[in-house]
Amino acid sequence: MKNLRENKGITLIALIITIVVLLIIAGISISGGITGIEEANDNRTMTELEKVQHAITQRYSKFELTKDTSLIVGTKIDDLPTIPTPTGETKAPTWKVFQVTSGATVSTHPERKYYRLSQSDLQNLGLTGSENGSSYIVNYYSGEIFDENKKQTSKGTVLYKTAMENEASELGDEYIKDGMQVWYDGINNTGSGHSNSTTTWYDLSGNNNHATIYNIATTPTADSGWHSNYLALDGVDDFASKTDILVDGANGTIEMIAKWNSGLYLFRSDASGNRTYITGKVTTKGNPAVPIVFVTNNFHNLSSRVLKYYTEKETSYTMNYYNMVASGEPQIYQTTNNGNYISIGSFLAHKWEQGSKMQVFAVRVYNRGLSEAEIHHNYILDKARYGIEE
Repeated sequence: MKNLRENKGITLIALIITIVVLLIIAGISISGGITGIEEANDNRTMTELEKVQHAITQRYSKFELTKDTSLIVGTKIDDLPTIPTPTGETKAPTWKVFQVTSGATVSTHPERKYYRLSQSDLQNLGLTGSENGSSYIVNYYSGEIFDENKKQTSKGTVLYKTAMENEASELGDEYIKDGMQVWYDGINNTGSGHSNSTTTWYDLSGNNNHATIYNIATTPTADSGWHSNYLALDGVDDFASKTDILVDGANGTIEMIAKWNSGLYLFRSDASGNRTYITGKVTTKGNPAVPIVFVTNNFHNLSSRVLKYYTEKETSYTMNYYNMVASGEPQIYQTTNNGNYISIGSFLAHKWEQGSKMQVFAVRVYNRGLSEAEIHHNYILDKARYGIEE
């Protein structure tokens, strides 16, 4: 009897152990099954994302050949959603194509807008339709695609892809021309390419407001003369100027892309003592003001230091775009009066006086106020053209 009871006890323990083991195995199998399902769903979602991206890039290629706007399908989006931050990272992807939201400038590039694709749009692109409730936002030009419904995979991978790394503008790849009086460019400084010996800085605006360059080294040095994409002024006697030109000190816009090292005047225009200028020290204020865009002496850390767009109301500066310059960096001064010359790197137009040591990449003068969107557009082009880093 004793052996029988012992055998029954052993059998019961073995049964319990067997049940526990089976439950563990079942749990592992269920967990593995769920993981397998999630991975399969993630893979399917990513595959669908890539298919749609491939379809829009093919469609963009056809558009480029034909310029047939009917090829651009989808519902235009005015307010883009925020793309989430991928799991394990600190920064979310950003939309690549800057969209104009203010000002009178109108885009003539429908392929650079963002669109939401419907089922019929997907079918128009040769696809069977969105998969498992996906909803896609796309940009044909940049090859961007975002699944705005699912947003991320089960592992936190963001359902966003792009064919473009750098920022672009929906306004195209040309600087704003409306109202442009002067455009001096450090790369195409002759109007037909670059020369290291030219003493005339060609005006690319088409208005023939060419500037004369004085005293620069004929054989360029680090401090004086032409380099591949800028003009170095030594702060001793180098400057460039254009006389007999009307600079609108009340309503115009001045864009100056420069690395400033030291000295006083970077840009100046004057008529009977009424001035519009960028200067290293003077902070006197006028009213009203000409907006001035200025890139200071450091092309890095632009998020806090670079593009300066000022307007002036009453006696204080109002910052309309990006941050004000830090203490000790170049400031600006504007008045309501017009100037009758342009001087770059000097107080005067006919001789050097109180100039600055700097590298000048570009100067653009407009006879109207550019909108923030237009300034941002020009800035995007400057970043790419002159290698400005953020």
